Amino acid sequence: MHIEFDQDACIGSGVCESIAEDVFQISDVGVMTLIADDVADERRNEIEQAVSRCPMGAITIARET
Repeated sequence: MHIEFDQDACIGSGVCESIAEDVFQISDVGVMTLIADDVADERRNEIEQAVSRCPMGAITIARET
């Protein structure tokens, strides 16, 4: 599964990092970095939690074509 991230929309809340710290990382200045944009399908529930809990909707799972 491919994760997409809108850096401009992110406010650096850290919710995503608290759910999947090996995928999302918030810097000391509050900027989120997407560490892995391709994640195993087995982690879909975990990533969907990060997507749904992002206060700005900055994270999405790309539609499969």
